[in-house]
Amino acid sequence: MTEPLRPQPKPVKSTSRPQSGSSGKSGAVTRNVGTSNAGNSDSSATAGPPASTTLPTPRWLIAAVATAAVALGAYLLLPGAGTWNGAENQAPQYQHHLPLAALSTIPPVLVSDDDIDHETTQVAVAAAKSGTTAKGLTPMSPQMNQELIQGDIDFYSMHFYDTCAEDGDIVSVSLDNGTTYGPIPITHRGTTISIPVNKSKPPRITLHALKDGDGGVTVGVKTSDGVWYSAVLPEGATQPIPMKFN
Repeated sequence: MTEPLRPQPKPVKSTSRPQSGSSGKSGAVTRNVGTSNAGNSDSSATAGPPASTTLPTPRWLIAAVATAAVALGAYLLLPGAGTWNGAENQAPQYQHHLPLAALSTIPPVLVSDDDIDHETTQVAVAAAKSGTTAKGLTPMSPQMNQELIQGDIDFYSMHFYDTCAEDGDIVSVSLDNGTTYGPIPITHRGTTISIPVNKSKPPRITLHALKDGDGGVTVGVKTSDGVWYSAVLPEGATQPIPMKFN
């Protein structure tokens, strides 16, 4: 007697994740996806590694990457970012530095509220109220301390750096109230200083070229509104830095 044919069992769809040491990369996150074409067998049952698809990228991650790319681009385009190893007068930014004698007028450095150093301002106010001087800050006159307490003075950040060859230039910065910053080595990395400013009577700022490494002292001052370029200063020369609120 012939036995009736029995139906063959349907292939079982695999739902297990690839284990470490399998054909997939260790630690990689993948999803096993079978095709759903009618009449075809499930692809997860065929020989070979399971199919892999990329998980959708969250919009916030795309935005974060884009923002980082823009910031990196801005840094790479920033004059002085990087190293110039050639001659001083062959640097791409040297064209912005005119001889001091050729300057009929000196353009101002532009600042805005985005340049306010709120942390330093708050520390200085607290010290003024207690009758002391905050660590790292130059003592100010009683009048300036009173203006600070009244909220008339904020500290503004300015970034001083070498736009051309990093060859050992050194400068200092002075204010008409007697405050001096420096000596400041002028490097590609640069140095940020915070200056007390009363908007109703901006301080007179002076740049002093203390040492010329070679070919003249070339300084860029970076604020949120752009870059101010000094003249090509010989050693011992000074240059005013007018300030303008944008």
